[in-house]
Amino acid sequence: MSRSLLPGARKFVPTGANDTPLPNYVPGLGRGATAFSTRAETAPAPTASNAKLREMRDAASRAESQRRANELFGKPPPGYIPGRGRGATGFAGGVSRDDSIDYTQGAADKSDLSDANFDPFTGYAENLFNDAEYDEEDRVADEVYESIDQRMDGRRRSRREARLKEEIAKLRAEKPTIHQQFADLKKGLTSVTQEEWESIPDIGDYTLKRKQKKQQMLTPASDRGILEARNRESFSNSIASAGSATPIGFGMATPLMAGGLSTPLGLQTPLGIQTPLGLRTPMGSSTPSLNDLGEARGTVLSVKLDKVMDSISGQTVIDPKGYLTDLNSMQLQSDADIADIKKARTLLKSVISTNPNHAPGWIAAARLEELAGKLQTARELISLGCQRCPKSEDVWLEAARLEKPRNAKAVLAKAVSVLPHSVRLWLDAYAREKDINDRRLVLRKALEFIPNSVRLWKEACSLEDERNARILLTRAVECVPQSHEMWLALARLSTYEEAQKVLNEARKKCPTSPEIWVAACKLEETQGNEKMVQVIIGRAVENLIGRGVAQTRDVWLKLAEEAESSGFLTTAQAIIKATMKVGVEGINAKRVWSEDAEECLSRGSITVARALYTHALERLKTKKSLWLALADLETKHGTREALEKVLQKAVTCCPKADVLWLMAAKQQWLKGDINAARRILAEAFSHNENSEAISLAAVKLERENNEFARARKLLKRTRQNINTANVWMQSIQLERQLGDYDAAIALADEAVKQHQTFAKLWMVRGQLHEEHPIHRDLAKAIDVFREGTVCCPRSVPLWLCWVNCERSQKNWNRARAVLEKAKLRVPNSPELWLALVQVEVDSGNREVAQHVASKAIQACPNAGIIWAEAIFLEDENAQTHRAVDALTKCENDANVIHAVARLFWKDQKIAKARKWMNRSVTLDPSLGDAWASFLAFEIEHGGEKECIDVINRCALAQPNRGLAWNKTTKQVRCWSFSPAQKLNAVLEYMYPNALKDGISQVVLDALHGKLQNEQQTPTTAQTPPASASTTSMSGSNPASAQRGRNDSNKDQQRGDSSTPDKTSKTGFPETVFGKVLLRSFCDFRNEEGDSGATEGGIVTHVFTRLSMPMGGVNLTWHFTNDSPLKIYDVLQYSPTV
Repeated sequence: MSRSLLPGARKFVPTGANDTPLPNYVPGLGRGATAFSTRAETAPAPTASNAKLREMRDAASRAESQRRANELFGKPPPGYIPGRGRGATGFAGGVSRDDSIDYTQGAADKSDLSDANFDPFTGYAENLFNDAEYDEEDRVADEVYESIDQRMDGRRRSRREARLKEEIAKLRAEKPTIHQQFADLKKGLTSVTQEEWESIPDIGDYTLKRKQKKQQMLTPASDRGILEARNRESFSNSIASAGSATPIGFGMATPLMAGGLSTPLGLQTPLGIQTPLGLRTPMGSSTPSLNDLGEARGTVLSVKLDKVMDSISGQTVIDPKGYLTDLNSMQLQSDADIADIKKARTLLKSVISTNPNHAPGWIAAARLEELAGKLQTARELISLGCQRCPKSEDVWLEAARLEKPRNAKAVLAKAVSVLPHSVRLWLDAYAREKDINDRRLVLRKALEFIPNSVRLWKEACSLEDERNARILLTRAVECVPQSHEMWLALARLSTYEEAQKVLNEARKKCPTSPEIWVAACKLEETQGNEKMVQVIIGRAVENLIGRGVAQTRDVWLKLAEEAESSGFLTTAQAIIKATMKVGVEGINAKRVWSEDAEECLSRGSITVARALYTHALERLKTKKSLWLALADLETKHGTREALEKVLQKAVTCCPKADVLWLMAAKQQWLKGDINAARRILAEAFSHNENSEAISLAAVKLERENNEFARARKLLKRTRQNINTANVWMQSIQLERQLGDYDAAIALADEAVKQHQTFAKLWMVRGQLHEEHPIHRDLAKAIDVFREGTVCCPRSVPLWLCWVNCERSQKNWNRARAVLEKAKLRVPNSPELWLALVQVEVDSGNREVAQHVASKAIQACPNAGIIWAEAIFLEDENAQTHRAVDALTKCENDANVIHAVARLFWKDQKIAKARKWMNRSVTLDPSLGDAWASFLAFEIEHGGEKECIDVINRCALAQPNRGLAWNKTTKQVRCWSFSPAQKLNAVLEYMYPNALKDGISQVVLDALHGKLQNEQQTPTTAQTPPASASTTSMSGSNPASAQRGRNDSNKDQQRGDSSTPDKTSKTGFPETVFGKVLLRSFCDFRNEEGDSGATEGGIVTHVFTRLSMPMGGVNLTWHFTNDSPLKIYDVLQYSPTV
C-alpha cells in the first residue's frame, strides 16, 4: 500500500485481512465518508427497520470517531464543545441546543480563563474563586494586606514624590510646552496698544492643502476636435485677420482702404486693428470672441461689486471711516498698487453713488485720484462733492487745498458765503493771504460773523501793535467775557491801576478761574507788595473752595512752577504756602510733600521745591528725612549761608540725629573754622553721649589737622564708653600711622579678644606682624590669619591675606592648600580662583595655571577678573580668540574691557586701544588698574592734554578697586596721598618704565599734586552757586580746600564720561561715589548682618574705612528718599585697610 509523502503524515496501520470487523462497522465512516447508492441499487422507500438501522449506524460512527479522537488527543475536559473555542457554530442564530445543557452537572463557571486574562502575579484577575464564599476570615485578611500595602507605600512616598517632581521639572525644562515657550511673549502683549494690534498683518492661508496642490493632468486633444472647434468659432463674432471687416452683429463690411475706415458704430479699425474694448489685434492675427471678452469682464466687475454690496438690500457695506485712513497711507509704487487704486476707485464710486451726501466719501475719492496723479479728476470730484455736500467745511477745505493758489481764494470765498460761521474756513482764508492788511480785513470780516471766537480774537490781536491790540482786547472781553486769556492779555497791556480794575472785573466774569488770582499776585509782586501776595492767594483759595471749585494739587503746583519760570518767586512761594493742605491727608502728608518736591526738582523748579520742604518742616519739625532733603537742596542749589541756617534749625529740632550734627560740623570745617567744628561736635556729643559716629567724627577732625595726641585721647575715651569693633579699628590704625607698631599690636590683640568675628581686626593684626620694621614675624602673621579664618570662615579678604603671606615666602604648596580649604568655605569665589591661578603662575607652572583658569571659568563663568587673567595666559596667537570668548560671556565687565584694550595697545592699534581704555574707565570708574593703564597709554601715545584729562577724571572718580591699586594704595605711606599721587604710585608699580622716558613736567606736577588751581579747575568761572557750600578752606588743611574746588566743578571736568546723578533703589546715587558707598554698605552687612545695620554702625564702619586724609576731591552725596543710609552724606572716601 502506498504511503503519504507529505511531512508529518499520520501513520496508518491497516487491520489484517483476516480480522473480523467491529460491530456496526461502516467502511470509511471514520474518514467522513457517507454511504451512497447507485441508481441500479435504488430500492423501495425505506421501512421503519431500515431507519432504525441507519440510526444505529450513525451512533456507531460517532462512537468510533470519539474513540479515535480520544486515542489521538486525549479525553476532552468536562463541558467541552467542539469548535466552541474558535467561535464556530453550525446552528441558526449562532446558538446550539447543547449550549443550554449542563455537562458537568454542577454550577456554571463563566470566568474568562484565557491567556489574555492571565497575570503571573495575580493569576486570572482574581476570578478563579468568584464562586467561593467570602467569609469573615477573608475580610480580615484583606484588611491586613491593605494596611501593609498602605504602610509600605507611605514609607518612601515623600522621596518618591520629590523624585517624580524633579523628573517632571527636568523634563519640562528640556522640552517646554508651547505655552511655556510663549509665556513671556504673552505677558508682553499687555503693553501692546490698540494701534499696534490693528497694524498686525493677516497671516493668510498657508495650510497644507494649498501647498500640496495636485499636479494637473493634461490630455492632448485630437486634431479633429481642434479643427471642429476652430471651424465652429470662425464664422461668428470675430474681427477679420486683415482688419477688412468688423461684423459686430450688423454684418457690415469695411473694406481695407487708406489705413482703415470708420464703422457705422463709430469704431475705427486701422491696420493693426484696435477694438472698442481696448484690445489690440495686430495685422494678420486672430482674436477671441468679443462677446466672450465682454461677458468675462462684466462677470469680474459684478463679482467685485457684489463684495461691497449687500445682496439683500442693495446698500453699501463699506466702512465710512476706515477707507479714509487707508487712502492716506497708500503709496503708488508698483503694478500691485495700481491694481489697488483701481479697486479703491470702484469701492469709492460705490460709496458716493449710494450715499452722495456723505462728505468723507467725496474727500476720499478726490485724494485717491490725487494719489494716482490725476489732479484734474480730483478737482472735478471734489467740486461735485461741494455741490452735493455744501454744509461740510471739510469738503470746502479739501477743494481749496486741491485748487491752485489763485483759485483757492475763490473757492474759500464761496465757502464762507455758504458757511459764514465756520472758524476753520476763515482761518484758512486768513492763512492764504500774504499782505498783512488783507489778513486784517479777513479777520475783521470773520469777527463780524463769529464775534465769540477766542481763536479769531487772538489772531487779530497778534497782528496789531500795542495800542490797537488793547482796543481789540477791550472789545474781545465784551464779546467773550468767559475767556480768562483775553482778560489777562488786556491786563498785561494796561497800567497798574487799570490792570487792577481789569482783574477785578475779570474775577467777576470768571469766578472759578485761579489764573486771574495768580495774575493779581504777580501784579502786586511787580510793585513790591509782597504782603498783598499772601493775602490775595489766601482769598483765592477760600473763594474757590466756597464756590465748590476743587482745584487739584497738580493745578496749583503747575501755577507755582509757571510763576517761578516767569520770575515771580514770591508768588510761587505764596501759592505753595496757601495750598499745602489741598489734597493731602494727615497720614500721607510727608510722603505727598516729599514726592511733590522731588518732582519739582526734576523739572528744575528749585524755589517751589524749597518752599515745599520749608512749609512741610513747619508742620513736621522732627522729620529728619525732610531736613536732610532740604540741606541737600541747599548744598546743590543754594548758598553756604542758607545751608548753615538750615543745619542750625535742623540740629535744634532733631538733636538726636547724628547726621545733621556731622553735616553742620563739616560745613564749619570746610569754611576753615576748626574751633567751631569742635564746638558743634562737643554739643552733639552732649545730646548723643554714646554716639559712635560723632566720636569718630571728632577723631577724624583731629587727625585731619595733625592733632594726633588729642585723637589718641578721644579714641581711648571712646573705647571705654563705646566698645565697638570700629573704635578699636580706628585706634589700631592711628598707632599704625604713627609708626608705633608695638602699641598697635597690643591693641589688636586686645581687640580680637572682644570682637572675634570682625574680620578686619584679624587682617590688620596679621599685617602688623608683616610690616613691623624691627621684629617682622611672618610665621606669627600666618598663625594670626589661620586663627582668624577659624573665627571668620566666610571672609574672602582674610583668606587672601593668608595666601599672600605664604606667597611672599614662596610656600607654593601651602598656598595651594590654603586656597583649596578656602574654596570649601566660600565656594565659587572668583577672588579665590584668581589667587590660585596666580600661585601657579608665580611658581612657574604656566600650563597648570591655564588648566586652573579653565576650571575657574567653569565654576564662575561670569567673573571678569578670571577671564582677564585667562586671556594673557594663552599664547599670543590664541589671545584674540580667548578675548572674544571673554567678551561673549562678560560683555560689560570693566576687567575684560581693560584686558582687550591692553591687547590693542600691544598690537599698536592706537585708536582702538584708546577707545577701549576709555570704555573700561567709563563702565567702572572705581577700577584703579584701568586708570593706571589709561594714563600709561596716553603718556606713550598721547599728549599733555590727554594725560591731564585722565588725571583729572581719575581724581574725580576716586577709584578704590583693582589688584595693583589695592596692593599699592593700602600701604601706610599712601594713606595721606591725593588721588593723583595714588595714581602715580600705581603707575610706578604697574609700568615702571612709563615715567622714565621724556615726560612733560606739567604731567609730573599733576601726578604730584603741584598744578595751579587754574590748571586743575579750568572752569571755575562757570561754577554754579552751589560751589559756595564747598569752597576751599583756608588754614591748616589745604587738602580739604582742594576737595572743595574739585567738588564744585566735578560736572564740568567729567566731560563725556559723566553720568547723571540718578538715585538707585538702595538710596545710593548711581554714580561712582554711590557705588563706593554701596560697596561699603554691602561689606558691612555681610560682616555684621542685618542686626548691625544701624545708623551708628554704618557710619562707624565707613569712618573706619574712610578715615585717613585724602588730599584730593571733596565728595558731596545727594539723596532723595528717606533712608538711614543718608548718614554717608557727611563722609569722605579715603581707604585705610
